Amino acid sequence: MDLKTYLAEHFPNLTLEPPLFYNWDVAIRFELGNPLMFGINKEHYLERVYHRSLELFKALHDQEERAD
Repeated sequence: MDLKTYLAEHFPNLTLEPPLFYNWDVAIRFELGNPLMFGINKEHYLERVYHRSLELFKALHDQEERAD
């Protein structure tokens, strides 16, 4: 099954256009980092963004939390 067919089957009448986050009725958003929190130290900011995104990924794919 290709993507267009899948989307049409599972999400009829869905229009994908920017900004996706604000166009959907339900959304979840994670703040990965606040650059103002770290002043102008971009390296530290990017390290925190990397760490937080990795932790979110691990939590979402945790085998013990799955409800198969």
